[in-house]
Amino acid sequence: MSDLKKIIFGNSEQIESSNENQEIRKVYYYIEDGFEQAGFNGGNMFSLRVHLNKIYQGYIEKNKRLKKDNDEKDEKLLIERNNLEAKKNTLLSKMDKLEKNQLEEKKEKINELQNEISNIEENPNSIEIEKPDKFGFYIGIAIIIFLTLYLWVFYSSATYSAFFREIKFTENAVFNSIFYSKALVEAMESGFAAFLLTVVSPFVFIALGYLVHRFSEIKKKLNYIKISSLVLVTFIFDSIIAYEITKKIYDALALNSLNELPEYKISMAFQDVNFWLIIFAGFVVYIVWGMVLSFVSDGYKEFDNVRSAIINRRKKILELKNDIGTIKTEINDLKNEIIKLDSDIKNIDSTIGGIPFNRKEFERIVNEFVAGWMRYLANSKEPESRLREAELVCNSFVEGIVGDLK
Repeated sequence: MSDLKKIIFGNSEQIESSNENQEIRKVYYYIEDGFEQAGFNGGNMFSLRVHLNKIYQGYIEKNKRLKKDNDEKDEKLLIERNNLEAKKNTLLSKMDKLEKNQLEEKKEKINELQNEISNIEENPNSIEIEKPDKFGFYIGIAIIIFLTLYLWVFYSSATYSAFFREIKFTENAVFNSIFYSKALVEAMESGFAAFLLTVVSPFVFIALGYLVHRFSEIKKKLNYIKISSLVLVTFIFDSIIAYEITKKIYDALALNSLNELPEYKISMAFQDVNFWLIIFAGFVVYIVWGMVLSFVSDGYKEFDNVRSAIINRRKKILELKNDIGTIKTEINDLKNEIIKLDSDIKNIDSTIGGIPFNRKEFERIVNEFVAGWMRYLANSKEPESRLREAELVCNSFVEGIVGDLK
């Protein structure tokens, strides 16, 4: 009775002061409806029970409509959930295959290689190793010595001719520029800087070739970039030397020519056979020198059979460890994706479900309707017993409905 009285007599100010306008309209709607229906029926208790049953039936119908709409949504959510579950199972299968097959296989291979290294170190004669090609190795040594001498003569002569020497036009001007026998003597006479550059420049190119060889030993993407950069730098330096020499030869020809020749330009150098001859006389030999150096280096390693066998196995171990790192990264990515799928599935599971009978909401509606009915009785100066009777009808009706739902 006290709750209904609060709605009837003491709750109007509270309602008016509320910020939730929508809830206010709902409260007034049910109270006014109860007040109006009580007036139509003269506050009759039997009519009150009839209207309460109508409210109940209306509430049930509304919930059925909501349930139907929700079932359609649930069906779509279940399809989505099944798709997510299938994707999750696919990822789990892939992760399991990576962990049990590829990852374990590579770990076992590493253990085998490490055991082989230990066995070789303890008993060097435990394995059969192919004998090295001694003839090829010594031929390679001879070639590398002659190519080194060639490169030293070429780059010392070409560097001096390009930057310090005054070239005169002769029949063999190009040959004399890149293989100039007096390069060191004249460079010394020209000054310490000229002599130093003439002597050191061949070693710069040889050092570049050696670096290319070293980087090529380890198969990494970064090393390939370094190799490309070194080859490009060498080619550019060779091009500068070739351009300077051909320009000096052209200028000497212009001085001895009866006709006026145009100024020598870079575009003319690209069309000059001598320009490309000088580049390939140095650059191509430089590339060949690096390749022969790699061959000789590999041949040398083969002479130390035990060391070579250990180095080869350590290289394989390094490659396998890199592969393992890649596989672990892939597994972690799969785990993160599976965690996200689990979260999505959990969200769907929390959304799927029927609309339950909301007891509090139903009691509120009934109480507000009866409050309107009782307000009519109070305004009609009905005795207090009529108000208590209306409250008892309300309470027994609500308890009966809730009891049936249990």
